Amino acid sequence: FISVIVLRYKKPNVERLFVIPGGNVGVWVVALMGMMGSTFGFVFAFFPPDSFDVGHLMTFEGFLIGATIFFCTLPLLIYRARKPEWVRK
Repeated sequence: FISVIVLRYKKPNVERLFVIPGGNVGVWVVALMGMMGSTFGFVFAFFPPDSFDVGHLMTFEGFLIGATIFFCTLPLLIYRARKPEWVRK
């Protein structure tokens, strides 16, 4: 979400495949709403639902933290193991 703001200012004349209406104000509104929504979802994911028996709270949170670390490092591992023929020219 931050990158759309940065790119809009650094490279304003690049033709893009999509248009965010409202100019720079629209870009800021969309990016801020996206950041708030992502933060909201990330924070509230650590609260287990009442209707679901998760066992011990630390086990639930440990699983979430472990899954987050795993899914954040997975793309880095794939990037490190890339082959030369994967590069687009």
